[in-house]
Amino acid sequence: MLSQLAAKFRATTLVYQFSGPRERWRVEGRTSREAWIRASQSSIVLLFAADGQRRRRFLGFLRSGFLGYFLVREGQCIGYGWCAPPGSGSPPHLPRGAGGLGAYWIFDCCAREETCGRGSCPQLLAHLVTFAYARESNPLLLCEMQPENLAWRQAALLAGFTPLGVLTAYQLWIPGVGGVAISGVWRRDAVHSPAMAPVESLLRR
Repeated sequence: MLSQLAAKFRATTLVYQFSGPRERWRVEGRTSREAWIRASQSSIVLLFAADGQRRRRFLGFLRSGFLGYFLVREGQCIGYGWCAPPGSGSPPHLPRGAGGLGAYWIFDCCAREETCGRGSCPQLLAHLVTFAYARESNPLLLCEMQPENLAWRQAALLAGFTPLGVLTAYQLWIPGVGGVAISGVWRRDAVHSPAMAPVESLLRR
C-alpha cells in the first residue's frame, strides 16, 4: 500500500543514449495487415475513440509538439511510441530540465507482447531515430524505460542505445492526468540492472 502511494510521487526510469550506428536498423513498412502510422489528430481520434484517457493524453502530446508513431493492425493500434524533439519541452513525467538538453527524448513506448517477438519494438525505435536524423546530422537521442519493461530495454540495446544512468523524478499526482514531474535527480553513472528479455525473440520477424 505504501509502495503504491510512493510510486505516485516518485518515478524511477532508466536512461539510454543512442550511440549508433544509424544504419543498424532499417525502417520497414510491415505487412499488408500491419502498418506504421505517424500520429495526427485524425489518427488519434480514430484509433482511440473508445479510450478517452489515451486519446486526451496523445492529443496533448501533439499540442506540445511531440512526434508519435502507431503500429496498426486491421484498424486497431497494437503498439506506439513518442518522441519529444528539442524545443518542445520534456515528457510530462520527466523533470523540466530534461527538455533543456537539446535532446530528442523517446518515451511512452508500448506494444502488445506478441509484436515485440516479431521485431516491432526495435522497429518503432528505428522510426524515431530516423525522424531525428532527418532533422539533424548528429542529434542527441535519449530514451527512458521503466526498469521492469524488459522487452523494451532489450530492444533499446539492440537498436544501438547504451545505458546512461538512472533518473528519479519527483512528481505531483493529478487525478485524470497522472504524474507531472516537478523536480528530479539524474545519476548518469548509476548502473542498470540486467535486461533479461531473450535476444532471439526480439530478432525474429
